[in-house]
Amino acid sequence: MNAKNAIEAIARENKISVKQARADMIVAIHKAYLAGSPEFKILFGDREPSPEEFIEALSGEIREEGKKPLQ
Repeated sequence: MNAKNAIEAIARENKISVKQARADMIVAIHKAYLAGSPEFKILFGDREPSPEEFIEALSGEIREEGKKPLQ
């Protein structure tokens, strides 16, 4: 599933428009950016990603985690 499809699925699940889903995600990403977590800075540096970039980055991290052996 690509980021666009993920946002559409989020909108459907929450019974809101895609535009509203993106707007809500932008607010959430902005809050995460302002919180200044080290993990956020590792992934995105000193910038706020678009919702699509955010989804792609996190899905990439999840894929990488899945490749690591269980401890």
